[in-house]
Amino acid sequence: MTYILGSLVEDLIIFRRSCILLLVRGRDNVKVNQILTINDGIQVAHSLGEVFKNQALESELLCRQTKVAVEALKNSGVVRLLQPKEFDGHELNFETFFKVMIELSKHEPSSGWVSSLYTMHSWMLCHWPLQAQKEVWETTPNALISSALATNAKQQIVEGGIRITGTWNFSSGIDYADWVMVGGVMSPQLEKESPTINMYLVHKSDFQVVRNWEPIGMRGTGSNQVNIENVVVPAHRFINIVPWSQGKSIFHSPHNNKKIYNRPLYTVIPISLAVVTIGATKGALEIWSNMLKESISAFSEKLSNFTHQQIRLAEVSATIDSAEQLLKSVVYIVDKKREFSLEERAMLRRNIGYSTRLCHQAMQTLFLHSGAASTSVKHPLQRYWRDVQVLAMHLGLNFDWMGEVYGKSVLGLELDPKDQSIC
Repeated sequence: MTYILGSLVEDLIIFRRSCILLLVRGRDNVKVNQILTINDGIQVAHSLGEVFKNQALESELLCRQTKVAVEALKNSGVVRLLQPKEFDGHELNFETFFKVMIELSKHEPSSGWVSSLYTMHSWMLCHWPLQAQKEVWETTPNALISSALATNAKQQIVEGGIRITGTWNFSSGIDYADWVMVGGVMSPQLEKESPTINMYLVHKSDFQVVRNWEPIGMRGTGSNQVNIENVVVPAHRFINIVPWSQGKSIFHSPHNNKKIYNRPLYTVIPISLAVVTIGATKGALEIWSNMLKESISAFSEKLSNFTHQQIRLAEVSATIDSAEQLLKSVVYIVDKKREFSLEERAMLRRNIGYSTRLCHQAMQTLFLHSGAASTSVKHPLQRYWRDVQVLAMHLGLNFDWMGEVYGKSVLGLELDPKDQSIC
């Protein structure tokens, strides 16, 4: 282990030097107040992805993003892709978000994940009351927002808002967050009634971070624990996300009539997860394809000449393309449409989950046929393999769950209240 860490640190020094050069160039080309177009977004994503790629090893060791990577992300303007123009955002569409996050995740999955969630949380904030948006963005347009839903939080209605105390795990990018959105579930009063799920917006001065994220994959996401104790959240900083998830209009935001806002929450959020899986798997395929071109077998023959590897390349690339097109069809529908029936929402969630399953299958096939060299701790392919494995285990991308919801909705069977509340 000492030898491995020592080798990683040596590589890290080389990577950091090249990263700083890329970062400086990126600052010259992208101003913080510059409004990006769709084409700008793709170009910026490629340059930013190179910074992420050069920071990957250090992020692995730290179990969170590096300061260099986060500063590059903020300076690029990517976190403002879906942010309203009134608050210095680019207000681009979900198709642009889709393309940018795939590009970032191809370069470095953990950085792509954090970028995707920061950006999606800015989209979410657009549905809070205007007062909350001003508190976040008027002085800090590039504000970073993390989130965490699962909790055992205590909630008490008090004068001026709701007092919350609790522990939230798996908050990606929380070490650098200016704000966090945390969930709190209130049990229904009547049987078969949907629970109330409040989402609270809390400033960094009111939460503590516990660094307990040490997984086998997606290590650089820094999905650490958030502790909040006896904090009163005012009424303008929390909303019940259940009606929002069901597509009911509850918003008091001035952005309601704009084309990318006022969509059902859990029709949109899973896109930000699945798009990283697509990008990561595409990145792995690029690494593997280059290996085939360059590697020589034990019998001194180029691997690219092996028929079975040529067939694997066709199989894996077709599977990834299918997953990407399936997710792209979801993005297209969400871009064009605002109101969705339960069956339509279930269908979109089904497709998101299945695109992830396809990526997982492709990654397993790819890595199984990559040879012993790819299992080295210094080889990037094993990191992508670990990352895709962890991504495919995320509850929000679970195909069995979404398949059950879809099947019940099509067959006219009653859904469990918890499924109704988030589908």
